[in-house]
Amino acid sequence: MAAVAEASNTEDSGKGFFSGRSVAFWTIIGSVAGVLSLLVAVLSFLVSTRAPAPAQQQDATAPIRTGTPTARLAGSIPVAGSPSGLLVAPDGRRAYVTHLSGALSMIDTATNTVTATIDVGGGALGVAMTPDGSHVYVAHWGSSMVSVIDTATNTVIATINVGSVQWDVAVTPDGRWAYVTNRGSGIVSVINTATNTVATAVDIGGDRADNPVEVAVTPDGRRAYVTNRGSGTVSVIDTATNTVTTTIRVQSGPNGVAVAPDGRYAYVTNEGADTVSVIDTITNAVTATITVGNAPVTVAVAPDSHRAYVVDRASNALAALSVIDTAANTVIATVGIGGDPGAVVVTPDGRHAYVTNQGSNAVSLIDTGI
Repeated sequence: MAAVAEASNTEDSGKGFFSGRSVAFWTIIGSVAGVLSLLVAVLSFLVSTRAPAPAQQQDATAPIRTGTPTARLAGSIPVAGSPSGLLVAPDGRRAYVTHLSGALSMIDTATNTVTATIDVGGGALGVAMTPDGSHVYVAHWGSSMVSVIDTATNTVIATINVGSVQWDVAVTPDGRWAYVTNRGSGIVSVINTATNTVATAVDIGGDRADNPVEVAVTPDGRRAYVTNRGSGTVSVIDTATNTVTTTIRVQSGPNGVAVAPDGRYAYVTNEGADTVSVIDTITNAVTATITVGNAPVTVAVAPDSHRAYVVDRASNALAALSVIDTAANTVIATVGIGGDPGAVVVTPDGRHAYVTNQGSNAVSLIDTGI
């Protein structure tokens, strides 16, 4: 029995791996297959996590900027005498500069050179453009006239008698109305741009000897904010009724005013206090006061509303552009600019700012670092 049994065992063993050892063999094979499947799964996962790489490579040509943008003086553009007011066209291709000497210069922003000079009459100061870029309105200091320029022909097509000395002008987002401050009279004139006639006048009150100064309209066109230098206040005009609905106390010598493109805040330069007041346009209350450089006169806000640029006139040696982070309401950079600076604007793409310099008959070009 034992022999038979042994014979039987010998027979089984003679069949090799196809008999008694087949269980162990297939167990090993199964284990190897399991390991291989696991490796394939791991490799598939690693490949899938790298799938976005081609999209990043496609965007490699776009500029990548990290950290806090650093503004710097990038150049200076010679212009005619006594540059004062300034605007950039909605398409960003042109900048217009008013001159107290009576000229309106047009700058090609691609080459940063003056391509045209238009005679608009003495004392040209405040300047604004209709949203479609077809017309420019110029307020004349020392005159009662507002000039209207056709940008297609670069010619003056109308002059509007507003009855007092102008300082600044702002056009509503729908292009239908132009608000003109008459400094020293306490009046803001409202021009119908379809007829180029004065439709009404808004009495903002206060110290008429030095009111009002500058004006800015909210992006929705519902309100106009007007600085009253003599009274230390800002008047809020309801553009539907053309009446003053609120008067906001700020600090000494409010001069420049700009409303952020998102409409949330208005920024007012207080020349006598070296500060900027931040006004909540919902509550019309001052929510922050920012210390800037010496004698801040004008302000412009970047298209994304993240930065505000303030011209600190000071003396020629100390004149600078303060850059404000509007989220933190703090000055994050200061850029030295030319002598006796005045107006400031930011291009629609936010990459450059322009500042007029009466002391050097030039316009400073600022690279915002954006």
